[in-house]
Amino acid sequence: MAGLGCARFHNFKMIQTIFGSLEDITAVQSFREGHGDGSFVVMQALK
Repeated sequence: MAGLGCARFHNFKMIQTIFGSLEDITAVQSFREGHGDGSFVVMQALK
């Protein structure tokens, strides 16, 4: 996130979802804070 920090963004928040192979998912999954485990990440930042 160095690029966003250099652009003066701050207060980053991330959530992620889609854990595991799509073929193995049989129900709606909850989201978790952070990034690195899920296949889909949403990021919020303030400028």
